[in-house]
Amino acid sequence: MDESKGGAHAGGEAPAADGRFVLFMDYSPAFSFLADREDRLVWVNETFLRWLDRPREEVLGVHPDELHGPGTAEQFSPSTEQVIATGEALSMEQTVRLADGSTMFLVGHKFPVPQPDGTVLVGGTFVDMTARVKAERAWTEAEERFRTFMQLLPALAYTKDSQLRYTWANPAFLRAAGRELSEIIGRRTEDFRSAGPPQSDEEGEETAVIADGRPRSFRARFTRADGTLGHAFGYRFPLSEQGDDTVGGVFVDLTEEMAVRDRMVERETRLATLFERSPVGIAVIDLEGALAEVNPAFAALLESGAAELQRMTLIDIAADGPDSWVRPVLQELLDGRRAQHRVDTELIRPQDGSPVPVSLLLTLAHDSAGDPQEFIAMVSRRPASQSADASRWPEDEVTILQLVAAGASDAQVARELAMGESTVRLRLGALKRRLDARNRAHLVARAYQTGVLTTAET
Repeated sequence: MDESKGGAHAGGEAPAADGRFVLFMDYSPAFSFLADREDRLVWVNETFLRWLDRPREEVLGVHPDELHGPGTAEQFSPSTEQVIATGEALSMEQTVRLADGSTMFLVGHKFPVPQPDGTVLVGGTFVDMTARVKAERAWTEAEERFRTFMQLLPALAYTKDSQLRYTWANPAFLRAAGRELSEIIGRRTEDFRSAGPPQSDEEGEETAVIADGRPRSFRARFTRADGTLGHAFGYRFPLSEQGDDTVGGVFVDLTEEMAVRDRMVERETRLATLFERSPVGIAVIDLEGALAEVNPAFAALLESGAAELQRMTLIDIAADGPDSWVRPVLQELLDGRRAQHRVDTELIRPQDGSPVPVSLLLTLAHDSAGDPQEFIAMVSRRPASQSADASRWPEDEVTILQLVAAGASDAQVARELAMGESTVRLRLGALKRRLDARNRAHLVARAYQTGVLTTAET
């Protein structure tokens, strides 16, 4: 009686247990299946069916190549054959390359499942690790990229622990320090003060960074590997939850840049001194012709203050005003038709309008990109010409004046006097300065005015 009750009780529990097992397998996130020795599926759980997105009748008994695409079966068969041959379970990682080109990464088990008829099926339960594997690979690739970045980074970088001992440094840092990584790991900066990173109260700044939990910028001097003193600029910053690393630093060796800057400052100082102390008048003129800056010699030449002149233009102080040579010459310089312009002319004193005879050299300065930046005028006083007679002048100079007065060109003068045209131009320039003439016509007029030429000679 008791046995019959016990048997009934046991018989009632079996269906319930089977039902619970079915529910367990169907709700499990793992792919579970039973397959024959050719990997044809005999049974699959609901999770597997949802992934396949097919009804059960289209899955059971189907060959893997038909289910997942050609070539799939050969990926499964080695492990299936091993389980059947050994009769032992196999823990494994399975990489599955599907027909659509995608790849799955599975981790799980295959195990033998003996059947009443003596055959053996292969059971399997696998977890899809694709997302995790891809994330790990992406992390590994990112780590490798970062490692390569730090290897090639020209900036100097390092990390330290809470005791301010080095835990890592990049190659640029080691080159600047003249040391190997093994020489600095576990050591503090004070252990090798003669070379290495910036030494401007370095550990004090790092302690402050750790205490504040905020990065700080810094400038420092440091001794380079060759013994010279270098300049650095960079940042120190806290490292949280990075194992033993507590503080990091990255900085740029600006030694060469600072040397260039120092040379530029020295050059600018020399130029400023030359500008201020030069006995030659110098004016910086903007591209519109306005006097942007004048030196003391220029201001003294026109007996005016620098501030007053810097409110004027070159045309304002030219003897002929708007009709002077200034505007056309500035345009020719801007167009590149002239490299410079030299002229003997007169400038006007703003206070009383009196003329000042000067020799003026005008050039165009360019910026680093080669674009026009400003004009530079260098001006020196030219003594006023004195009256003279032909008997006190060299015969060839009088002859040149006579030929010019007769309308001869430079080429005709050159042929007449058996000299080069360039020599004629130089001689004419000297004559213009001597007679305070602005141009060729003015030269002839001044020659008659001063008595060098007379109407009887021509």
